[in-house]
Amino acid sequence: MESLNQAVNDLHSAFVGAAAQELELNILFERFWIDAIRYGITPDDVRLCVKARIRFNLTSTMKRSLSLRFLIGSDDGLAALMSEAAEARAAMRVKVLDKGKREVLRATGRSDEVKPSDARPVGDVIEQMRKAIQ
Repeated sequence: MESLNQAVNDLHSAFVGAAAQELELNILFERFWIDAIRYGITPDDVRLCVKARIRFNLTSTMKRSLSLRFLIGSDDGLAALMSEAAEARAAMRVKVLDKGKREVLRATGRSDEVKPSDARPVGDVIEQMRKAIQ
């Protein structure tokens, strides 16, 4: 089955691709995906969440469900999907040095800690500008 709503098809394709499943779209799943669209969930959110759950399931004794009924079949599931996608995006922003670079830095007596950026909050910059003109 294919939905008349292209956004539903895109979300379902993202799920099927990320989960590596052959799962036909049906009327119930279509309704779930329409609810997900109302929540503002994107295909990228679905991919990130599913991939994160797969990684978690591979490394943990506890398991997170990949069933659409639990993933998007309720308000709790949709909220969890959004939260897990946000966590995955945050983890992608963390700078991590690869193993080889860390070994070289340690061998040459340098720190292998990732230095935080020199960015300052905008509020501090504006406050400095206000003080400068007074």
